[in-house]
Amino acid sequence: MEQYYFECQCSDYNHLIRFNMSELDGDVYVDVRLNHYERWYKRIWIALKYVFKKDHSYGHYDITLLREEDFHRLHDLLDRGKLLQKQCQDKRAAEWALKQPTEKLVLKG
Repeated sequence: MEQYYFECQCSDYNHLIRFNMSELDGDVYVDVRLNHYERWYKRIWIALKYVFKKDHSYGHYDITLLREEDFHRLHDLLDRGKLLQKQCQDKRAAEWALKQPTEKLVLKG
């Protein structure tokens, strides 16, 4: 798995995003840091208050403003992932075609 880190323009560690790309099939995964220091039922309560706008603290959910110099890095990463996925699909299609039975003509007579 290749890992790529992107920092926010504000340089806050909590706004760090990690992209993971599988070299095998080109799938790209996004990891975002979420706080989970409360018990599960308290986290559900906090989420419900957030959804129904009863809690105005924005520390639980935030944004990452991508730096301008990282635009090309992210674009290249996604292009490489797309290319790997296409190659993987082509390889699977070729393998599938080889596994298909071929018909043999039988001459009677």
